[in-house]
Amino acid sequence: MLVNLYTHDRWRTTNQFGTRVCFPSDAQRVLDFCKREFPNETGWLLEIAHALQEGKCVISVVNHKIVGFACYDCTGKGYFGPFGVASEYRNKGVGTELLYDCFDNMKVLGYGYAIIGWVDDTARGFYMKVADAWCIPESEPYKTLYKRRIKTAIDFQCAML
Repeated sequence: MLVNLYTHDRWRTTNQFGTRVCFPSDAQRVLDFCKREFPNETGWLLEIAHALQEGKCVISVVNHKIVGFACYDCTGKGYFGPFGVASEYRNKGVGTELLYDCFDNMKVLGYGYAIIGWVDDTARGFYMKVADAWCIPESEPYKTLYKRRIKTAIDFQCAML
């Protein structure tokens, strides 16, 4: 999916959920949050670690507790994600605030568009609603930079079935 970052002068208009750039001292807590909330997304851990080193990870904090994170420039330049919100904070605006904070940061860096890769059906509706994102024709994962991903033993086993 693609988002034109210049459709808004400023994307984020509120900071209801303590959204901010992640401090280096918060890095382990962000990784622990991801392991706990998204145990099946082990690939995210490396991408998050990269974003943390680059200062390209934002978090939302409520009552001194991380409730969501979003990163950009991990998969490739101009890509948004990985991105996740604790289950009890979904549908309350946390995700929108995180997304908008990343878009503002990307815009400041000079990006005109944000690419949102590997979007499932549930997320597609969210991005279309809150960011006016649109699907890029002919952009299935196997036709994008994801096709260069190094295959794991599990991928090879699945391909053999």
